[in-house]
Parts: sequence; C-alpha cells; structure tokens
Amino acid sequence: MQNEKVVIVGGGIAGLTAGIHAAKAGFSVTLIEKNDKCGGLVNSFVRDGFLFDGGTRALEGFLFPLLKGTDIELDYVHTPVSIGIEDSIILIKDAEAGIAQYRALLERLYPESIDEIGRIFKPIAKMGRFLRSVNNILGKKKGLAGFITEKLPGIGGLLANLGVLINMNVPMETYFHKVLRVTNQSLQDIILQHFFKGTPAFFALGYLYLYPDYVYARGGTGTLALVAEKRAREAGVEIHTGRSIVQVMPDEKLVIDEKGDQYRYDHLIWAADLRTLYKNLEETRIPAAARESFTTEREKILKAKGAESIFTLFLAVDEDPAYFSAKSSSHLFFTPSRKGLGAVVREEQEYILQNWDTLSRDEIYRWIERLIRLNTFEVAIPVLKDPAAAPAHQTGLIISCLFEYEVVKRAKEANWYDELKEFVANRVIALFSEGLYPGLDKKILFKIIATPLTIEEIGGSSEGSVIGWSMKEPVPITASMLKMPEAVNTAIPSVYKAGQWTLSPAGIPTAVMTGHLAVQAIRRVVKKTSGSK
Repeated sequence: MQNEKVVIVGGGIAGLTAGIHAAKAGFSVTLIEKNDKCGGLVNSFVRDGFLFDGGTRALEGFLFPLLKGTDIELDYVHTPVSIGIEDSIILIKDAEAGIAQYRALLERLYPESIDEIGRIFKPIAKMGRFLRSVNNILGKKKGLAGFITEKLPGIGGLLANLGVLINMNVPMETYFHKVLRVTNQSLQDIILQHFFKGTPAFFALGYLYLYPDYVYARGGTGTLALVAEKRAREAGVEIHTGRSIVQVMPDEKLVIDEKGDQYRYDHLIWAADLRTLYKNLEETRIPAAARESFTTEREKILKAKGAESIFTLFLAVDEDPAYFSAKSSSHLFFTPSRKGLGAVVREEQEYILQNWDTLSRDEIYRWIERLIRLNTFEVAIPVLKDPAAAPAHQTGLIISCLFEYEVVKRAKEANWYDELKEFVANRVIALFSEGLYPGLDKKILFKIIATPLTIEEIGGSSEGSVIGWSMKEPVPITASMLKMPEAVNTAIPSVYKAGQWTLSPAGIPTAVMTGHLAVQAIRRVVKKTSGSK
C-alpha cells in the first residue's frame, strides 16, 4: 500500500487517529490542518500560570479501548462528576449509588411527581445493563481464543439488551412526553437541559453511567491531541498546519490550499467541517455516474443546521482550591433553580429570533437574564485534577452553558457583540457570586470570554457546533450506531468523512471510531481492487 496516497483534511482527533491507522497500514499519508496547531476542539492553553481547557473539559474512560492500535497513552486521573441543583450537590463516584442519590434528590425537589420519577429511572436502569454489556466487549483482549471464550458471552449480553437501545432511539423530549408521560415540565427540564436538543433518549439516560468514568489527562485535555500528533508524526504522517483547503477536485484527485499548494491523493479523508467540503466542490468535478447522488447529498448537508453551541467563561480566581473542593468535585453540572428553562428556550427564544429587528436591546437582555438564571452550567476546575494547573493558592474556573449561535451572530451583525459578551459574562459571574461561590466577583484576577462565534472562528466549526448536526431536526448523515461503518462513506468517489459531522450523536469517541472506520473502508477498497487485477 506504500504507493497509495491518503490525504487527510482536518487535524482534530478524527484526522490524527485516522492518520496513525493509515500510516500503520502502509499508506503514504499527508494531513492538512487550517490552524497553527492540531487538536481542533480538544485543546488546552495557559494564561499567566492558569491552565484552561479550550474544548472538551474531560475524557471518558471507555475512550482508551477505542485507541488501541494508535500507541496513544496518557497519564490521567479519574475525575467523577458532581450534580448540583440549587443548594444540593451530590457526587456520582459509583454509578448505582450515585444514581440512587440523584433519584432521592429529585424526589425531594419534586415530591408531587414521585410516580413520574419512578418511570424515569426504570429505563435508566435498563441502559445501565446495556452499557455493562458494551463494557464487557470493549474490555476484552484481542485474539481468537479471547474472542471465543470472552467476547462471545459479552456479545450475547449486548444482543439481549439491544432492544433497549432501539426502543429509546427517539428524541429525549419525545420519550419523556409520550413514552414516560412526564407532565411536570420542571422535572423534565432539570434532567434534559444537560443535553443538546433532540439528543436520543438512550444517550441522555445512559449518560449517568458515564459520569463515574470521567478522566482528565495531566497537562489538560489538550494533551490527547499533543500525544496523538506526536504518534502520527512517528508513524510517518506528513503534517502541514496553518493551511486551509479551498478547492477539492475529485476528477483529478487533487486538493488545493489557499496558498496554491496542491496535494494529490488516491484516497481523501475529510475530517473537517463537512459544509466546507461541499462548498468547495464544483458539481462538474463529479463523474456523471455519481453526480445525482452527490447533488442530493450536498443539498442535505448545506441545508442542515448545527447543534446548539456553548458560551464559556475562563476565570482566574484568587482563592485557594480547597474552597472549591469543599463545594464539589472537579467537574460539576450545576442548575441554580429547580424551575428549569421551560418556555424560556422553547417559545421565548424562537420569538426573540423571529422578532429580533423589532425588539429593543433591553428586551433581549431581559430574556438573556432569564436564560442564565434557569440554565444548567458545566463547571470544570483543572487545578483539582492537576495541582500544576494554577499558581499556588489560586484557582482557574471554566464555566460554560449551552447558548444559541444565532443570538451572538445577530448581535455581531448589529455591532453590539462585545457588549453582549460582557453582559452575559457579568450575569453569569453575578449568579455564581450570589449563590454557589459567594463573593466570587471580588476575587477574579482576569476573565476570558468565548462565544459560539469564537468556536466557529478558531475551530472552523459551522455555527460553533461542538457535536455536529442539530438533533432536533432530521440529520443529513447516518444517525444510527448500528450503521456506523457506513457513516464514513460519501457520494464523492474516493472521498470519505470522519469526525463530529460524520455520525450523530457525536463526540470524541465518535471522532476516534470514524477516523479508524474511514481507513478500514479504504483498505477494503484497495484489497478489492488489488484482488481484481
């Protein structure tokens, strides 16, 4: 396969792991990344001695079996998750015990909905059994003997519980309303507003079992990207950074960057923003036999919407880490009010966007205030995971929440984007200063604000999406885990896709798996072609 050239566009985790697998398979591999460094949404940075994670705040432990064959190894610590509602915070250190505490917390907060809470926790238990079956498979060693004696029983358990996954593969909102018959909107919100709209019910309800498995790489989550890039280079991958691909020419098997440099390929893996691929590709470059399928595919991709984005505050705080460890673990999902977002997002946000040009700035700000007061926040504290992540007796906080891209985009177009950023940041700081962290606002040394536009501009991700396509509408790509091997295919000859835009729902494990699957698809094509000669 040494004569076969694989070009990979996108140096995130999908592109890097694809590069490693392709190089180890004997292909000549070139990877092109638009930013000055690889990593994409997996990155960390240091400011004045404070380490912050610019993208994902933690990794799931089950990621490591998926990295087999890449030589990627990390020094990490376990960082179980805390969940807080108002003045109550529990630790999900052990799945079963933590989930029982979570149920008890909900029963205390919503005593009028005991029966509904009971109905919610039945499918959660079923998802626990399904995930244990998956872990039995992921944890086994390779080899025929191991497969026969260890994997087959695991697969049997997986198949026995597969019906759970299929029955719950509907949007979580639909499942709660129609299947579980949850009528208490606040109860539904307090659980579901942790997730992106339209998240499949199996994913949302099963996630409680992943919280005890959270891990953190020493040096930041960005260490994963640094090690992956190092392993890719060691495997022989030629990496070019600071270059954006502006033209794709499948008829000539050629891609061109903004500097005019050309890269020829036998196989192309697109591990970057998927819309960019279809925008940069002329229909006349597609062979006639594939043109109709390509046109249909491109139309679906370009019309589709990305999922909600994230607003993030990076705070350097003049407070000892012990103050924060007394409140929660190093990773906290916190909802200040049991009321839940309710109509603030469902109806009011739609109204705000539809009437943006006729509403006053104060009206929009009042809506944002309600959004912040009722929202759910992810709070990550790197120094509680890695003592070297902040100066002595000081702490870095990362506070983030789901936020609509279109809101900040319109503020930018109306020339009050910077004002909006400060308004949201100050309201978030005030909320935490008056509640969970009294007096926080008086101890802030500096703050950095990142909005959905920041993610789009730096990460190159359409609409600032961090998990690919919106799940509240039909996604334009494969959305079935059972069809994952097919997800990497495109209608473009010799072009494959990998990463968060490839499969829904998406995340780092999806990026790793699709990167590997894209290489496997190429190997099958090469083997078939070689066999026919």
